[in-house]
Amino acid sequence: AAILALLPEGLEIARRTYAFFKPLVPRFSDEALHFGTQPTLFLSLVSPQGHLDHYDGFLRIKDAQGHIVEDRVPTADYARLVGEAAEDWSYMKFPYYKPMGYPGGIYRVGPLARLNNADACGTPYADVALAEFRMLQDRSPVASSFHYHYARLVEIIFAIEMMERLLREPDILATRVRARARSNRDEGIGVAEAPRGTLMHHYRIDDNGLVTWVNLIIATGHNNLAMNQSIRQVAQAYVDGNRMQEGMLNRVEAVIRCYDPCLSCASHAYGQLPLLIELQDAAGRIVDRVSRPCCATAARHACRRRGRPPPTSSLASGARSSSATAARSVATTPSARWRPMPWPPSRCRRACACCRAMCSPPNWRRTWPQSMA
Repeated sequence: AAILALLPEGLEIARRTYAFFKPLVPRFSDEALHFGTQPTLFLSLVSPQGHLDHYDGFLRIKDAQGHIVEDRVPTADYARLVGEAAEDWSYMKFPYYKPMGYPGGIYRVGPLARLNNADACGTPYADVALAEFRMLQDRSPVASSFHYHYARLVEIIFAIEMMERLLREPDILATRVRARARSNRDEGIGVAEAPRGTLMHHYRIDDNGLVTWVNLIIATGHNNLAMNQSIRQVAQAYVDGNRMQEGMLNRVEAVIRCYDPCLSCASHAYGQLPLLIELQDAAGRIVDRVSRPCCATAARHACRRRGRPPPTSSLASGARSSSATAARSVATTPSARWRPMPWPPSRCRRACACCRAMCSPPNWRRTWPQSMA
């Protein structure tokens, strides 16, 4: 009852935000033309009726022209649709649509894909917003990744309306809802729609219930090929070929943020990731370079100013596209050259949260490397 009482206000806020956002979209037509407009497939769950769904239903794939390529595919058959490639320059997997091969089987997931695939949302206000969303592009799915944010607003309206519908069901207050966790089969597959896209979890266990094999394909992985192509498109639109234009970092970061990636989910990294962009000529020579350091760099400078040993950084993982840009991630991990000795655990308290976790956890003690002593 308490949650139900809050929903009218929440829906009103969501509708006001949508009304504020919608007229702003035409002002960013240039970004919409260059932020990931490459033709791709779209993959998501839909309900048996073809409506927007996040937890049940079947897998559906549409092509860039809006034709349904795969429909009503049981989630347990995901491996028939999705293949996984690997590249030696990235720690992330590159999922693709198997029948089209790699890398031709590029597809996108997430709010944009869900709205492109669904025949309807199934709730009053969200269906109106969906109809307006589809007016962004005539007779085909909305292609620009710039409109992921628009799609998120539509889904927020849908989510609030669905919350009210679910909370009014009599079973919501049922008392016999306890489930005991135990092994009931040797293999299990789960597919659900997270806010940033489709999650696929596949597990196998032994007779003792211990996991013997696991495969995870998460939303950021699904969008990996699309993100790389989007970076290339932004580079071609905003880089003059000789020197980085003003705001290039912001453009690259903006197109990546459209996908809302979770790189710590999709790869193995520690700390906040910096951004490095290199402009290369046809011969592979670096013409220009701009970078934005992670917060660990700021923490190192703060440590030095206070006469304290700075945390170290090492290049741990990277990702690059076939375009003129390359984004590399730096993991802030303790160097093997550091040796234990007493050190005040309160150092670097002014650093941001991720650096603080690295700089001053209670059980870590560091000193200067031997070569710096």
